[in-house]
Amino acid sequence: MNLSKVKPVKIQCPGVATQVSKLLKENPSEVIGAILNEAFWIPELKTSLTYSRLGDDDDGVVSIAFGKDSDAHIQILSETDTKPASGGFSISHRFRCYFGGGESLRTRTALMILARAMELDHKEKPQEGRRLRLKNKKEGTS
Repeated sequence: MNLSKVKPVKIQCPGVATQVSKLLKENPSEVIGAILNEAFWIPELKTSLTYSRLGDDDDGVVSIAFGKDSDAHIQILSETDTKPASGGFSISHRFRCYFGGGESLRTRTALMILARAMELDHKEKPQEGRRLRLKNKKEGTS
């Protein structure tokens, strides 16, 4: 994957970022394993927000939200889910934190990291107008 065009996040501790980047290049599985095995909260995330991104090739959307109890809720809605013939329903799945009896703590941590990535991607490339452009394209207008 070519990440050369991705704008770097402003790092408050550049020395740490350099060390982590080096470790990721040398031992990505170990670094990811260490991150997934730790209990933490990303302070930039808010429990009052839903973090969403549209798919790159369609109008499907992945959404992640966190309850006040820090449980992670993920919802995936595809184009076909929004069409009347499909019933138009969606289901949210919850991954609890440790104190809530969570059985998938690493998955919850990965969802937290994904939510932060969605937030950063949104700042760099907002998608609000994209949904309308896709709709118009499908209807044959521009």
